[in-house]
Amino acid sequence: MKKRMAVSVLTMTCGLLAGCGGQSQQETFETLRAPIEAAEEIRLVAQLQTESAEQVETYGLECIRSEDAWEVTVTEPEILAGITARLSDEETALIYGDVMLPVGDLTAGGIPPVGAVPVMVETLRDGALDSVWTENGALAAKLIYDDEVDVTVWFDEENKPCRAELSEQGTVRARCTLEEFRVERSQANGGTEETDLGGDQPAEFAP
Repeated sequence: MKKRMAVSVLTMTCGLLAGCGGQSQQETFETLRAPIEAAEEIRLVAQLQTESAEQVETYGLECIRSEDAWEVTVTEPEILAGITARLSDEETALIYGDVMLPVGDLTAGGIPPVGAVPVMVETLRDGALDSVWTENGALAAKLIYDDEVDVTVWFDEENKPCRAELSEQGTVRARCTLEEFRVERSQANGGTEETDLGGDQPAEFAP
């Protein structure tokens, strides 16, 4: 599932200078994604819209990231509810009962539709920062997934990630609204700490 590119220091610097506020906004963004980078487990609920030349499809998803692999369960539409995808660097498969099926691609680079939200979160987690700015009083950031794909993430007024877009060569392939977003990591005393990064209420996707 994972495909990365090497980004030069010059490219990153030019991208950051393009964002309003420069270094201070970069620092704010890095602070906001620090809990996601450190998380040992990520749990989120999202509404996803995928777009292709043939059709637009919308899904409700529950996603869990644990031990470098993702489990994505479809909750909507009802006809698909209960189908689960397991995604890792080695495997992408749909599981329904005892049936395992291969997954098609959303992008030319091989991102499956069910993998769009995991790719968005992984890019937010450790993707190279291209630019950062404020929009309607809240932070937004564009990050690089690979040579063809980038991810834009918007935060709300409380600096919680609330929506994201995945684009391939400038064309939006997927949009998502994050309704719940929780991260968990181990503490020095052996316990675990859970952080609620919030989310947003269900909303209609802009065309």
